[in-house]
Amino acid sequence: MTPLITETVALFKANADPDGLTPKLKEWNSRYEVGGWASAYEEFGNFLLIHLSALPVYGNPLESLAPLLVVKTLNDLQDWADQTWQILDQVLDDDSDDAIDAATMGLPELIPGITVDDDSKPISRQALFITVALIVVFNHFACMVHRKSLFQLVAEAKAGDDESLLKAIQIDKQCLADIPYFQERLIQAAIAGEDNFVRRLMQYRKKPAFQTGTALQPLYLVLSLLDGMGLLDAYLEDFERFADLCQELGIYGPDNDACDTESLAKTVRRFKAKYRSLAPSQKIAWVIKDTV
Repeated sequence: MTPLITETVALFKANADPDGLTPKLKEWNSRYEVGGWASAYEEFGNFLLIHLSALPVYGNPLESLAPLLVVKTLNDLQDWADQTWQILDQVLDDDSDDAIDAATMGLPELIPGITVDDDSKPISRQALFITVALIVVFNHFACMVHRKSLFQLVAEAKAGDDESLLKAIQIDKQCLADIPYFQERLIQAAIAGEDNFVRRLMQYRKKPAFQTGTALQPLYLVLSLLDGMGLLDAYLEDFERFADLCQELGIYGPDNDACDTESLAKTVRRFKAKYRSLAPSQKIAWVIKDTV
């Protein structure tokens, strides 16, 4: 995943316009009538569900997933998770040019039973693919730059945190158009004469997503995603192994030397203290096991 994210970041840095989109994305959005994706950030449960929604693009109906019945043991949960990830594997791992071309070319192919905004108009296979891709990519950018997912930033913004509102807009400009609270806050500030906030909002509206950030962006991405899935604490139980994994992924430590576990531990503690996710606590701990 990390090489693909690095490539995507470079692409956006080089080609994104003031709206935060590349010319190719704008072409796809216009051709397949894509819009309104930022509203998905208002529900934290979409953090995980968004990947499931891409399955119809590849011809896998959601019904193909085994139902999560009453989980009685950790093994039951692990078996269900394994089945789910096997189905999701093509969504998460198939980043080839052929797969992308197949999902973004040709006339719109409507998917029966899946509509836009709960109305009667079916969504096209291409529009669904692009919508999911935009949500996933911008959410990854937020994790890398601000150490928090867009789902987290939007939740904090709606709770009254203007800094989180500004950070969300910096990453995905569509937030200002799709999330009613963001529009209401801007109108409220304009009426109240909060010139400084309005000025800053316009600045963040034009601010490139990667104007701020650190060299540890890939590490923060991994920490944020694991935290959002409720897996971070399970991975950290064997910290030496986690450090080795980070070095193997190339997201921390020198390429040919031992990872500085003490420094990594400080970074993880700082992340947990300041940037922890709003994801609900896990009633049953996830089981982390080798898949090799």
